[in-house]
Amino acid sequence: MEIPAGFQLPHEGEPSDDPDITDWIATETLATPWELPLLCNQEPGELMRTDAARTDFRQVKRTGPELGDTYQLAVYPSAAEAVAVMGEARDAVRACPGGDQPFPPAGTARTDMAETGLGGESLSVVGSVWTADGQPAIGGGRFAMTRVGNAIFLTTTSGEDTPRLEDETQATLTQRLADFVPQMCVFTVAGC
Repeated sequence: MEIPAGFQLPHEGEPSDDPDITDWIATETLATPWELPLLCNQEPGELMRTDAARTDFRQVKRTGPELGDTYQLAVYPSAAEAVAVMGEARDAVRACPGGDQPFPPAGTARTDMAETGLGGESLSVVGSVWTADGQPAIGGGRFAMTRVGNAIFLTTTSGEDTPRLEDETQATLTQRLADFVPQMCVFTVAGC
């Protein structure tokens, strides 16, 4: 199965109204890694084991100074393979040691995961950074992803947020999922 002709991700093709932030750029390369923020100091940009099963992929992204927003959609041959992708993402988060972890020079980093209840299954992850004396530090990343049928939708944001903004940022990501999930019915056996 492929992404249907004319099917668009949020903000696809929109220009930027800020000269320091790029337009929303769309790419369709199967080998593009998921834009997962750093999880317990792991290197970004590595393909997950399940990525080889993709049949189609699209990404819409914008970047700027200390800012990154991404929407990604991957399609798999079956819902079972998409379920495996969600499992691999959960396993990556669970592999992070619990509690605060050293994050030089800032102090500590923390990764938290929650289910959002959207789509067939979904999760929301917040990575935050704290100073050595326990104060919120600048940095971190957040993502939310959902599976509907044989497709996975991911939205991320990263930049100079502080942990004080986590709830607001995570609510925004969850709303992005909620707004997009109804369009994903095309990736179910029943259709729309």
